This record gives sequence, structure tokens and C-alpha cells, in this order.
Amino acid sequence: MQKCFVLDLNKCTGCESCNIACKNENNLPANINWRQVTVFNENRIPDIPVVSYSIACNHCIDAPCMVNCPALAYQKDNETGVVNIDKDKCMGCNYCQWVCPYDAPTYNESLGIMQKCTMCSHRKDYNPACVAVCPTGALKIGDYTRGETDEMEGRPDIWRENIEPALILKPLKQHSYTPRASIRQDEKLLNGFIGRLERKPNSSVSLKTEWPLLMFTICVPLLVAAFTGFTANAYAFSKYLYMILGIACMGISTIHLGQRQRFMRAVLNWRNSWLSKEIVLFSLFYGCSSLYLLFNLEQSILSIIICIIGFATLFSMDRVYHVNSNVSKSKIHSAFTVITGLYIAAVFLYHFYFILIIGAIKLFFYLSRKIVKDSIEDFLWTAARILSGFILPVILLINSPEKFKSMIIILIIIGEVLDRAEFYRDLEFMRPQTMALNELKKMLSG
Repeated sequence: MQKCFVLDLNKCTGCESCNIACKNENNLPANINWRQVTVFNENRIPDIPVVSYSIACNHCIDAPCMVNCPALAYQKDNETGVVNIDKDKCMGCNYCQWVCPYDAPTYNESLGIMQKCTMCSHRKDYNPACVAVCPTGALKIGDYTRGETDEMEGRPDIWRENIEPALILKPLKQHSYTPRASIRQDEKLLNGFIGRLERKPNSSVSLKTEWPLLMFTICVPLLVAAFTGFTANAYAFSKYLYMILGIACMGISTIHLGQRQRFMRAVLNWRNSWLSKEIVLFSLFYGCSSLYLLFNLEQSILSIIICIIGFATLFSMDRVYHVNSNVSKSKIHSAFTVITGLYIAAVFLYHFYFILIIGAIKLFFYLSRKIVKDSIEDFLWTAARILSGFILPVILLINSPEKFKSMIIILIIIGEVLDRAEFYRDLEFMRPQTMALNELKKMLSG
């Protein structure tokens, strides 16, 4: 029988007792929370319901963490339905945290692995600590039947497509949450409230922590583009430099792992996880391309196949970020590695019109997503990206392309680094807090 948490929203006061009990029971560090309490409309905006909801791991029926974990470190207990992490299999790659819309998996830096709610499975009475201490009886344990998820008026849409959390919410009683006051008639006051909600909660991804991924996602398109140019006899480069760069890529990709010695587990879930597919395809591309260069092979069909594998690697690399993130809302992003690989490959191929077309496409998508901010830093960053990635390369290309070919490549790479840095800076995975803010803004605007 699938066990689940049952939360009565009429009784939850947001007192955080459940969170404190969870930390004490599992001896968690101060900066790690397996259970979080989110208050919908915590500023008590009139005419909008105020709801507190306590969320830990929902032990989903189709758990995205289990489906996407590249190391196959997740298992679902056949008896209780509880989703657990095998600490001896986890690499600490953080990908499960990215794909979980409930922000359940957390990274324990001291152990180098991911951890989350176990529903206190070490307690044999099915009475988790959070349930035991809830002073109002708002949180209980129950049995979940598939499809039991209820819609509830006045709460954020915390459900995601193809994910069924084993969580039963007892909705607010009708009319119990309707305040008498209203701000909808005061447009200035309404806009002021909406403006205060623009600040987003902290994301689990930041440029400071993900710089290894930034370097990796720049180096791989460079390798794919360089091999494409080499096989077309359009650009000559040192094969040994190519191999050193490939080895550096593999080394860089392991830096962000908490358990680097388990890096080989990254390929185990190649059927379901885009992260595993990326690693498998890159290993295949780099291995085949290195042998091709080392033995000076000249089979055109083989080189085409290797190039296809290379761009398939870039495609899978982009798909990694489409799960549960703001990137999935945009069909094309200027920093996607596929279009970056095509842009650099155009330079290596020494194809003037190809460079202009791909460059124009990248510039269009870059400008179309830019949001004008009152920040001189953002303005200078944007100017530097456009200047180095588009304007200067085109000027050099028109004047003396053969003479400045290496300089053009360097400038374009600098521009791509700046664009990719913006990508990680703006990357946001959906969280309960984010969804609550989005729903609140929607209700205010409506």
C-alpha cells in the first residue's frame, strides 16, 4: 500500500514544528531542510486567501528524481511506496534536485551525497516525527490511491505534468478564506503589491557553483565544431591539443560531483535520463573522433557519423535543462549548445554565409529574450556579449577573414562564454515558493 502524507490546510498554521522535528529526528545540519513550510500570500494581501502548506518529499507515483537519476540511486519500496536514496550509489550530482518541483532532495556537502525525507522509515509504526509533533493535527499519514490528487481553490498549482505526488490535501472550507477588504479597486496599491512580488526566491543553481558546467558546455561544442571543420579539410589544428581539451572536458565534468570516484555510474540510466545520455554520447563522440584523428582516417562516411554523434551530444546537453525549469518554456535559447556548435562550426568551415545566418539567428534569440534592467552591469554585459560575439567577428570576417580567422574564433568563444554565463545566472527550476509567487501574481492580475 502506498503511504502518503495527509495535510489539512484548515489546521496548518505554518508554525514550523514539523520542520524542527524532522531536523532533530534525522540529525540534520542547520542549512538542510527535508521539510519546508511555504505560506501562500504571506504578506496577507487583501482579497487573496492565506494558506500554509507543509511539504517534504511526496514519494511520487512517477517520481521524477527516480526516473532522471543518472546513477540509479533511487528505489521505491514495494511495501510502502516510499522513495529512498541509496547513499552508496549517489554521486552527489544534484540533478534530482533540479528535476523535483517540490525541492525535496537536498545536497549534504559534508557527505557529498543527496538526501531527503524517508518518511521516518526507521520508525516501524509509520509515525514520522513531523506527524508526531504537529500541534494542530494538520499533518497525518494515510494510504494513497492512485488518482486521489484533489484540486483546491486558493492554492498554488503545485502539480506538474506527468508527476503524481502521493499527497492528500484537505482543502480549505468554502468561504473560510475570503477576506472582506479588497485592493482591486485601488490600481496604484495593486501595482505596488505586484511589484513587491517580482523578487524571486533563491534558485538551486547559480553561476558561482556551476562554473564547471559552464566550462564543460562551452568546451564540448568547441570540440564538435573543431572536428567538423577538420573533417571538411577547412581548418587545421593540433590533434594532440584536441585530445588534451577532450580529457580536460571529462575532468571538468566531474568537479561538481560530491562523490567523484563514482563518476562511472553516470551512464547507468542511459534509457531515461538525459544526463546519462549526454555522458554516453560525449564519451562515444570523443573516443571515436580521437581515434579518427590519431590514425589519420579518411573515411568520409565515418566522419559524418561521428559529427552526427557530436551534435546529438549537444542536443542531449540542451535537453538536460528542459526538465522542470524556465528554459522549457522557451523553444529556443541563444545559449543552447546545438546552435553554439553550429555557429563555431561555421567559422571552422570557413563558410561566410553560414556564419552570417547562424550568427543572425543567435543574435535574434538573444535580443528577443533580453529584459531591459536598470543596471549598468547588465547593460555592459549585454554590450560586451554582442560586441565580442557578433559585431567584431563580422567586421574581421568582411575585411580579412583568412588573416583573422583565429581571432574570429576567439571572439566568438568569448561571446558564447558570456551568453552561457547569463544562461546559468537566469536559470531557475520550479519550486513551491516560485509557483506560489507566480500563482499569487496571476490572482492579483486577474
